[in-house]
Amino acid sequence: MPSQPILKIDSLTVVLPVFNEEKIIEKSLRFLADTLQSVCLDYEILVVDDGSTDKTGTILHDLSHTIHGLRVLRHSRNQGLGGALQLGFREARKTLVFYTDSDMPFKYSDISQAVRAMESSGVDIIAGFRKNRAQEGVLRRMCSRAYNFSVACIYGVRAHDINCAFKLIRSDVLKTVVLKARGSFIDAEFIIKANYLGFKIQELGVEYYPREDDVSRLFRFYPIINGFLEMAKLYTDIMRVKRSAVKDWSVA
Repeated sequence: MPSQPILKIDSLTVVLPVFNEEKIIEKSLRFLADTLQSVCLDYEILVVDDGSTDKTGTILHDLSHTIHGLRVLRHSRNQGLGGALQLGFREARKTLVFYTDSDMPFKYSDISQAVRAMESSGVDIIAGFRKNRAQEGVLRRMCSRAYNFSVACIYGVRAHDINCAFKLIRSDVLKTVVLKARGSFIDAEFIIKANYLGFKIQELGVEYYPREDDVSRLFRFYPIINGFLEMAKLYTDIMRVKRSAVKDWSVA
């Protein structure tokens, strides 16, 4: 089978929320920069340091002088995943915006796959889902299924893996969708509101690579509970968006 032609991405911002990642952040950013240099005509790497208390801030400061296109934003205190992403999305300058975690849960080369899927389908958002989740353990998979099921029941939006940190977004979508979640519910809030507002969403299966230290920053008791609490807390606001533009409620 002939290989696909090399895709050159015209304009891309990659948003990486970071909290206490001194062990991996330099490796991650250098891998990302190498990938973007080979596939992008114009890009920026926007790292949001969400109040790190280890050496992450110092490492990022040093790397900002050596990695092309790297911009570092910092919260003086931890604002949560939602707060970090809201800042990153506001500051993004390019036509397409890609968001993922800083601990390399996916191959950065898969960004090209997402852009290719977006161009061929004409959708506004590519939402990744983890194809291989057996390594995560039974409890984590059960919590994820319960969360996705809850979102489907409460908000009518169905997705394989709504909290997956692999999303490619047209920048005009981010100018329209107003996000309010401060924690991990922001992924679901974004997909739900974007869907209600009529933006086209396509899911894309991607290979998942667990953290090398096997310590998830999100799969902890407080973030899980907080995600369900925010799901309920933002119900009124999300329903207001739904009433303002009733659209198809199912992810393509």
